Amino acid sequence: MLQIVDLLGLVPHCDISLVKNESAVQTLIAEEITRESFTAVVVTMLRPNHANYLKNSFYEWTRQLAHIYHYYLHGPHGNDLKKTTPNNRKNINIKVRLLKPKQDVELNLRDVSDDMQSLYISTTVDTFEFHVHPDTNSVVEGLVRYHPFLYDSESYPVDPSFSAPSEEEDDVVSVVPQNSLVKWPIFECYWNGRLIPYTTINEFPWCSPKKKHLSVPFECYKRISGVLFTDDTFLVSTNKLTFIDLEHRLKEKNLLYTRIINGQVQRMNINREFYNWLRECHQKHDKQIQFLGPSRPSGISDPAFTLFKYIIWDHQKYAVDQLVKTSRTVPIVYGSIKEIRLQGHHTTDVFAAGGEILVQQEPRMICSEMKLHPLVKLDRSASEDVIKKHIEDEMTKLPARLSISWPEGDSIEPNVPRPAGKPIGVMKVEILNKREESISKLPGSFNVVSKKLLVELKIVSYNLMGIGPEEVVSHVCQYGGKWQYWFKKMENMTNRGSFMLKLQAILADNTADNFPGLLLPSLDIPFTVTEAQPFKFFFGMMDTTPQVSVPFDITLDMKDKFGHDSTPLETLKPKLQAVDLDISYASTAVKRASLIVKDVIIKGSVTDLRGKDFVLKVEIPGLENDVQTIKVRLLPGPPCSISVSPKAELLLIENGTSPHFDVCLLDVFGNATWSQRVSATCQFSGYPGLPTYSVGLSPTGPVKLTGEPLRLPLNRNTMEMMLFACIELKPNMDVPMVERKLKVTPSSLAKEMQLYWCGDTIGKRIQNGEVVSSPAGSVLTNLNYRLYDEVEREVVLTSTIVHDIQVNWAAVAGQECLLKGMLPDVAVSTSLSEEKYCEISYLNNRRPFKTSFTLRPEATEAKRLKVQYSGDLVVHLGKALPAKIEVYLVDEFGNMTARPSLPCFSQLKVSGEGLDCSMMEVVSQEEELKATVSGLRFSPGAPGPRNIMFDYNGFIETLVVSLIPGLPSSLALVDAPKDDVPLVAFNQRLLKDVFLFQLLDLWGNLCCQSGVKVTLHRPAALKLVPAPTPQRTDKSGRVKFGPFMVFGKSGDYTLQARATLGQDVLEAPPLAICVSLDPNKPIRVELTFTSEEGGFVAGEIMPEVQINVVAEDGSNMRDIPPGDVFMKLRKSKFNDHENNEMPFFASKPQPGDKEGYTYLRGKVLPEEAGAYTAIALYRNKNCSLHSEELSLTVCVGTPARLKPTSPTETPTVSNTHPEASRTLLTELQLHLVDKFDNRTGLTKTGKVIVKLEPPPDFPQLELPTFRGQKTKLVLPLANGVCNVPKLMLAENCPGKGSTEYIVTFTAQSNLLNVEPAPSFSLPFVFYNDFKKQLKMAELSKKRDGLQNNIRLYGNLLQSNDTLIMDLKERMDKVLQEEKSLARNLERFGITQDDVNATRADDLLKQLYKRKEMVFMQPRRMCEMAQFPKLDDEILGKAAHMALIREADVALVLSWHMSSDMDCVVTRTSEAAMKIYKATQGRQQVLPLESIFQLSLPNWNKPLPHIRNNEPLFNPTGNPVYARNLLMFPSHENECRLVFGLFLGDTIILDTLDSANAYRQEVVKRCYCPALLTRSGDRIRSNGKFGGFQNKAPPLERLGGAHFGEPLPPEYHELCPRIDLLQALVDIRKKGDAVQREYHLQEEDSRAHGIDQIRDEMKIFEKELLSIEKELGLRKTPNQPSQHSGATPASNGQRRGRSLSSVHNSPIIKKRRH
Repeated sequence: MLQIVDLLGLVPHCDISLVKNESAVQTLIAEEITRESFTAVVVTMLRPNHANYLKNSFYEWTRQLAHIYHYYLHGPHGNDLKKTTPNNRKNINIKVRLLKPKQDVELNLRDVSDDMQSLYISTTVDTFEFHVHPDTNSVVEGLVRYHPFLYDSESYPVDPSFSAPSEEEDDVVSVVPQNSLVKWPIFECYWNGRLIPYTTINEFPWCSPKKKHLSVPFECYKRISGVLFTDDTFLVSTNKLTFIDLEHRLKEKNLLYTRIINGQVQRMNINREFYNWLRECHQKHDKQIQFLGPSRPSGISDPAFTLFKYIIWDHQKYAVDQLVKTSRTVPIVYGSIKEIRLQGHHTTDVFAAGGEILVQQEPRMICSEMKLHPLVKLDRSASEDVIKKHIEDEMTKLPARLSISWPEGDSIEPNVPRPAGKPIGVMKVEILNKREESISKLPGSFNVVSKKLLVELKIVSYNLMGIGPEEVVSHVCQYGGKWQYWFKKMENMTNRGSFMLKLQAILADNTADNFPGLLLPSLDIPFTVTEAQPFKFFFGMMDTTPQVSVPFDITLDMKDKFGHDSTPLETLKPKLQAVDLDISYASTAVKRASLIVKDVIIKGSVTDLRGKDFVLKVEIPGLENDVQTIKVRLLPGPPCSISVSPKAELLLIENGTSPHFDVCLLDVFGNATWSQRVSATCQFSGYPGLPTYSVGLSPTGPVKLTGEPLRLPLNRNTMEMMLFACIELKPNMDVPMVERKLKVTPSSLAKEMQLYWCGDTIGKRIQNGEVVSSPAGSVLTNLNYRLYDEVEREVVLTSTIVHDIQVNWAAVAGQECLLKGMLPDVAVSTSLSEEKYCEISYLNNRRPFKTSFTLRPEATEAKRLKVQYSGDLVVHLGKALPAKIEVYLVDEFGNMTARPSLPCFSQLKVSGEGLDCSMMEVVSQEEELKATVSGLRFSPGAPGPRNIMFDYNGFIETLVVSLIPGLPSSLALVDAPKDDVPLVAFNQRLLKDVFLFQLLDLWGNLCCQSGVKVTLHRPAALKLVPAPTPQRTDKSGRVKFGPFMVFGKSGDYTLQARATLGQDVLEAPPLAICVSLDPNKPIRVELTFTSEEGGFVAGEIMPEVQINVVAEDGSNMRDIPPGDVFMKLRKSKFNDHENNEMPFFASKPQPGDKEGYTYLRGKVLPEEAGAYTAIALYRNKNCSLHSEELSLTVCVGTPARLKPTSPTETPTVSNTHPEASRTLLTELQLHLVDKFDNRTGLTKTGKVIVKLEPPPDFPQLELPTFRGQKTKLVLPLANGVCNVPKLMLAENCPGKGSTEYIVTFTAQSNLLNVEPAPSFSLPFVFYNDFKKQLKMAELSKKRDGLQNNIRLYGNLLQSNDTLIMDLKERMDKVLQEEKSLARNLERFGITQDDVNATRADDLLKQLYKRKEMVFMQPRRMCEMAQFPKLDDEILGKAAHMALIREADVALVLSWHMSSDMDCVVTRTSEAAMKIYKATQGRQQVLPLESIFQLSLPNWNKPLPHIRNNEPLFNPTGNPVYARNLLMFPSHENECRLVFGLFLGDTIILDTLDSANAYRQEVVKRCYCPALLTRSGDRIRSNGKFGGFQNKAPPLERLGGAHFGEPLPPEYHELCPRIDLLQALVDIRKKGDAVQREYHLQEEDSRAHGIDQIRDEMKIFEKELLSIEKELGLRKTPNQPSQHSGATPASNGQRRGRSLSSVHNSPIIKKRRH
């Protein structure tokens, strides 16, 4: 055995007596005098095998020596082979020399690079450095290294000299494992820089794998190595090979661990910190898994992971859709891979650690869920066959079939008939799987309810007609523990038909008969139900209604007990009975389910043709219900004889009258009867040609048989005749006929009328149709008449007879005159061509007749001239009358005289105004008694009516001719701009002016010729939309173009219209258009801070902001809605998310604000200091603009307090000896901040006073002291920062135990002018006992954690409660607004039913449609061109400033103000002068500031006839001031000034008569203003009226210069209804949105467990109270109470923030886990 005896660091003058027996050592001691220092190694007890090893394995044992003395050689950081810079540490050099015979071998251990520590350090990617404190005086420094898996192998180093130890080499130490994945001790232990090889620490509890840390693979714990460095406070053995107490002391439970980060010591939870470090190393450095085939997830805009097609892990390939098994999951999952995920964005194949797989659990019919699993949980040892076998075994657990049994009988056999009413027995059903096991639920990891199975029973009926199945029985049965699925007996199968018994297994949660990929079992049993035995009967339909003695059949339908048709037995014999009737039948017969009684005969008396009702009783012995009755009507029998009235044999009738007979039929029993299609006829004999009577018989009774009158040739010689009448039936029914005898006598009626005309006595007889002549215009008098009968006897005139006499020339003949035999006088026509036909009618019904004559007029002597013109009386200017004019001499009635008594027509004279007679020609035609005039024409002049006068010897006649304009000669623009002023238009804006062109003749008259094609030509640079297309003139000769949308650059353009008449082209004067810059088109937004005095201080009021929107013409836009202009302030760039933006909206205007500017006043700057960007925005529905970005810096405020850079915990200290127990702070950095925690005071220097203060409740309490017995310390304050060094209490200092004291840090400086001085307070708990201090320190730490939790939970709960309360208030507000709108709509007749949720939108659409229809109705529009409003100083033309509803008032006022209609009204004289100069003085203007307003009339003063509210007289004509009939669309106050000036006190009445009467009364008392009438007349204020000057022309002649018509009243009635209804619809949508948000917030609260959080907060508060009692602390004002953590949200925080923002905190995450 090779034993290393000692490794000594000797010092001079060591006592040699200690090593008396060691001569080599004594030699070394003797040499120490000559050396400054040295180290020597003494090796004893060398054996031969050791010597061989030292000689033959020189590099191996020197490598081990380099490993042992590694940190002596290379320093504290070791030998890192990856570093390129050499290690310059030269303090220690160890050289080993092996003396050999031929050549010595020497090696410097610093040159060894393959020792294990070098390999460990070189393969390390990250380290975890920590300190262990076994007690207060000792510390162990530790280092853990991570060696990652790189691509295809482990990087954990392997000892190059490792081999299986032999028996001879069992002493050789090898600390490096051969396989890095084998669990070996982690830590090697070093004592004062050298390795103690026989002492290793396997692991600490915090660096060992734990079951709950599933996201880090177990092999990661095998990839770590470590070292522990100790000092001489730990004991080692004398041979320096083993620690004596290190392992024991490191196994204590209450070890204090701290971590070293960047040289800084930090207290932490070692378990959590190491686990996080190890997980980070695994995720960042391990390249264990190869991910191949990357792709981007679909449907995700910014995915946090990348999908891969397959992975390769340990040479095994795992692809999508491959079957896999998990391990270390509950439960173990068998399934297929659906997705392979790796965090981050990857475009190529990569090596990485971690990753996740989305596993679809198999079989899906049992476990259909998909779940993400980390790749570390993949069982790589499971084969695909094992996984498939497991899946197939699971499939056998699924339900396969249904089993049915009948415990109590009454089973259903397939396709076997069953009588109706037979019950279906009790059924027991079982669900069996493929293993023939009875089951009641599905296997798998479903919800408990969804796993249960039910059995549904249905009985389905199939209609015989094949219409379709109908469900008649349906039951669902749950599983019973003792009886499986049990269905009770069913006794309701009483209907006939084909049925199917269906049993189906279904799911309990949704009653579905299938599961994804699985159809649940079912069972079908078909059967039929037939009818039972007959039980009762009913009467069937009778084919005919029974008649006396006529046989008929009775059908009796048989039914079973359930109403089904049942076949009767042939042995049944019915009995028939009825009161007062004799009934019998011949036999019975059976047909299907009916019993037919054959040949039933009824005998008895029937008194009515409609029949007699009786009750028929039928009894069938042998049935349970054997008696039925029916009400039957019995009709009379068939006809047997004819009854004729009157019964007399001889009847007397008058010639010309009709005899009549009453006829009816009788049956065999004498009952009155009838028969269809049978009529009675009567034939006369005794004279040829007599008529035949016929009548159809009626079922209501006897009928009257009559016909045409009998007319026989009776005269004075034959005064009477005898006739015979024979009455019989047709067709002949074997009924005997009846005969009667008739005697005919002469008629007493008039047959003829004779007329006479002669003075007062009967004179000349006028024959029928004779022509009688009489002078035109005279009266024919003395007309007489006589009446005679058929035997020439004169008929005596009676009132009855004369009542039937009428004449056609008089409406009333006069009864008294007719009784005297006289007729009314006849007036002769005045025209020779009108002969009068005179007719006298005798209108007796039995014998009417007529007689007539014609009355012809005769001409008289000449009295006047008659002019006749056959052509068109409408003549164009410059054209001759196209036809000839005929002149006649006529009498006073216009009839041409038979012979003229005057000379010839050569003396005829023709004259007229403007008549040109130079070409006139007069031709006299004496044979036709007329003259013909031709060649007349009119000189050019104004169109209108013209009179042509004809004079012949004192006879004068006039012909009126209408003179119309000539043919079109030119084309003109109606209402063209005066003095060639160009029409102003704006680019991309609508030009509302309509271009109206009129055709004119040669003399400038309007040509009313339609159909003329007119085109509007434009330059190519000017675009009009819609493009002007050719138009045709209307009937007035006009054509209209526009309105147009104008597109073009700024400049002057010309439009020209051209009309085409055949080959001629008429051109209108050019129309100049000036395209100008638009003052209403925004192009940019400007943002200005009016004053930056005071700067921009965080949380303070922002300086006044001024925003203006610049239009295209460079002016500021005005009248912008306040909500369209606002400013945004953000700390990030313009394209950042809107959540970083702070909007600021416009303030209310104030007096003195500039027009066209929007101001922001009193806005609060953000609380966070820094650089910001301000931008102004203008947004409306048409455009969106923003200003240039304006940078500003929000400065910090004045220093308000001192704030530590990191959160501080409440220290727990004591006055004991260990410094750690007395340390208040190891280090702390304080900053001066303002009240919003912005760092300030960067230029401030001074000092910070640190003082110890007692609790506020006990100011006299004894205070502890700092080291040096100080109660106050002074620290420097530089640039607003104070670095507080380690603060420690003095040992054994005074102070009361279990008391909370306060350390205050107060800043003092001459540069700080704030009160109070900025300060920071740190409470700490003081104890006198060290052990109690440690215990109380843990309690204090727990107390701080509880306080943080309570504060966090309080913020969360208050935010949630505030948000829900806000949503409730918004819902209540919306509901109140909805009710208010509904009440307002009821005032317009719109009820709640009309505006319910389903009808409100339809009603709104109807109202919008109606509003549009009303708006589009044609109405009067002013056709004058609009004057361009270049700025707000121009109000427009007077014609456009007012509207008038009444058409007649609009006409008369427009004409009355014709000289003022074109006047442009401006606000200032400056604007008026600009227009005057621009139009070169051609445009009249009126500035408002030049009006003397005191002379204007009072708008509300009474009419002149009213004084003291009492009328002086009662006027007619409805007087009203003209100004009160005007309506002003805008600028009402300005319009009152203008029209008060133009109209004054002008009054409007109905007619000229009422106006004159009104003026006559008014001038008696006061001055009378001008009066206008609705009929178009005017009475001036001086009383003058009449003439062309005081009569309004037609509206068309005003040239479009008239007032427009306002929208109909219906439009204004619809507007508030639409507004209210639209508001109601919008508020409902808003309410729905708020309600959805409210429900979502409640669901969010439930999802985040708000109630659980509330309960946990109460538990935390109870724990806090308990801990504070245990700490013995009293409440201080600065200490938070149980509810102090729930601080309200700051004003800057949005009230509606989501709960997720709070739930991301660590304490909430910890609570979730």
